[in-house]
Amino acid sequence: MGKITTYILMMSGLVLLFYFAGVVEPTNPLFKLVFSPETMTLSDIYLTVIGGIATGLAVITVGFITKSLELAAMTAVVPAVLAVLWGFIDVYNALAGVNRVIATLIFGPILLLFILSMIDWWRGRDL
Repeated sequence: MGKITTYILMMSGLVLLFYFAGVVEPTNPLFKLVFSPETMTLSDIYLTVIGGIATGLAVITVGFITKSLELAAMTAVVPAVLAVLWGFIDVYNALAGVNRVIATLIFGPILLLFILSMIDWWRGRDL
């Protein structure tokens, strides 16, 4: 299993831990869809659909320009990974509202390593 997968699993576990402990509420549309779909608003759905259409157009454009199937596939995955990263940052901000020191000690190193692992994954060195 690659480093990026390990960090996504670790961060998802932390998000679930803090969600079930009552520390954070889901704000990211992807987290809202999983944790509390009844609170999804029409604007969240429109935002998700527009993001999906924009990603599809980006994949088609990159595929036609570069003629590289791998690069086109990575173009589709990057917005999803960035959305997950943004959700982790939302959880950090919510936890920092309760206790900034604990939030920094728990999420700081993991977020930094997650970002560095994303760079390695993008370059193809994620083993």
